[in-house]
Amino acid sequence: MEAVYKNIELFNLPSHKDHNNMVLKEVITNDCYSVKKLINENKKYDVLIDIGSNIGTVTTLFLTNNIATTAYCVESDNNFLNVHKEINKVYGLEERCNIDNVFIGLDTMNYVSNIIENNKDKTIFLKMDVEGYEYYLLKDLFDKDLFKYVTDLVMEIHTNSQLPDIDTLLYEYKWRTPYNMKENIEYNKLMLQNLENKISMSMNKKIIRGVCEIGETQNYILLTVNTYI
Repeated sequence: MEAVYKNIELFNLPSHKDHNNMVLKEVITNDCYSVKKLINENKKYDVLIDIGSNIGTVTTLFLTNNIATTAYCVESDNNFLNVHKEINKVYGLEERCNIDNVFIGLDTMNYVSNIIENNKDKTIFLKMDVEGYEYYLLKDLFDKDLFKYVTDLVMEIHTNSQLPDIDTLLYEYKWRTPYNMKENIEYNKLMLQNLENKISMSMNKKIIRGVCEIGETQNYILLTVNTYI
């Protein structure tokens, strides 16, 4: 799969190539989401909701290995989204994968809750990587009494002392954040920790802290939290 990505012209844009290679390493080589475990245990879900789908590595692994039947993907960066669309063409996944260009923030929480509302009778795997908005998304689902329909969950929690380019991108896209991005991630991390018991009780599953690694090209610590290890 890595070779397929690297053959896509958009993947190799100078402005995104380093980031894209980092994503391949984290998701495929290092298996930060423990997808291999899901494959080995023959896990099956009707729906994958991939919030912050980036270049589509998680979704592509889920669909090509038949872990999920259908995927709903949300990505705010058009360059990442277009790489994902090209991958869908290569693997023939267009009919099974819905991709929308949406920035998940305080004004767009309904996007995720509406997907769950429309799929309440199905098994749902929720993956989140939205750089500091995970807490707000979860709180919104709890407030709407929708989180109980999520079968399994994985999300990233970042601790960043530097966030190169992220604030600049947000400014360029004219998207609003309630806090400075660095501060927001730290706040989000603390609030997520406070939510863990509620998540665990709602799903009747343990919350497990999975892969933890220090970024090589950015100064961050990546921690995955999930319900299936």
